[in-house]
Amino acid sequence: MKTINENYLDKGLIVNFYEAKEVPRKYEVKIEPIDEVKKYIDSLL
Repeated sequence: MKTINENYLDKGLIVNFYEAKEVPRKYEVKIEPIDEVKKYIDSLL
């Protein structure tokens, strides 16, 4: 996140984050946008 802040967000660039989730019992991946990036990253730690 620090790298993204320093190289993109602090320069005014827009960065979108997505999460790929496996669909149970299917050969499929569902890609969903992450709205609250900080909250999502904190949940992984």
